[in-house]
Amino acid sequence: MENNQTLSQRFDEYQPSKTLWFWSVVGAVVATMIVGFTAGGWTSAGTASEMAKTSANQGDG
Repeated sequence: MENNQTLSQRFDEYQPSKTLWFWSVVGAVVATMIVGFTAGGWTSAGTASEMAKTSANQGDG
C-alpha cells in the first residue's frame, strides 16, 4: 500500500467523525478533572467545608 501524500496533505484531508470528537472531548474533561483534583489542589465543597471546620477548631486550642 503505497501512499505518496505528505503528512501535511493527509492531515488536511482528515475529517474525524462526530463520535470521535465527542469521545475525545469526554476524555479531555475526565483527564482535566483527574489532574485538577489530584495534583492541581482542587477541592469539592464538602471537603472545603470540613477543612474550614478543622481549621477553626484548631484555632481554639
